[in-house]
Amino acid sequence: SENYLSDKLLEKKSVIAENGPYPSGHFFVTSWHCIDNLEKVFDSGRVWVSGSKTWKALASRGFWVNGSADYMGHGKIAAFRNSPLVKLFGEIDSVNDKCNVLTHKDSDSEIGEILPSYERVTKSLSPEYVEKLKSAQYFFWTSFHQYSQYTDLIPEIKNGQHFCGLGKTLAHFKENNIKITSFSNLSEFLNWTKGNAHE
Repeated sequence: SENYLSDKLLEKKSVIAENGPYPSGHFFVTSWHCIDNLEKVFDSGRVWVSGSKTWKALASRGFWVNGSADYMGHGKIAAFRNSPLVKLFGEIDSVNDKCNVLTHKDSDSEIGEILPSYERVTKSLSPEYVEKLKSAQYFFWTSFHQYSQYTDLIPEIKNGQHFCGLGKTLAHFKENNIKITSFSNLSEFLNWTKGNAHE
């Protein structure tokens, strides 16, 4: 839609592990950009995802997904996989057992070891696109890195209203004392903007 602008500055590209597959364990897939690497490193184990988009993409490639963080961050997976409810369905490894976290190559996670699975490539923006961004009112960020890159390039963006999901991005905004409103996912945010477009 002409009312929405997509990210044209940062392009995500898959990173494929040189070695694999990895031993059986937990695999937390944080983005659909990580799926190519999962196919390289996965042999057996339990697969967990960050949200429904990644879940659907994995299911379409034949992966069984054990559960989702529902965009609420890495810690939700740790709590869920060690919950009494999950244990009802059979023997389950404890929260302290190895978890392979497929995410950005420079990221970190409180629940396991990072398996670099994608990288960000910075591109150039046209002057016309920069002007559109300067006049935008609402910004939904999928990472704090994304916010930092855009506001370094276009400081006027800081004057807009900022939104994000409920996981690590929200935590980083709060750590940096930046006013932010959270939604459970992008779809919820887009529905909100339709009702506030003329305010």
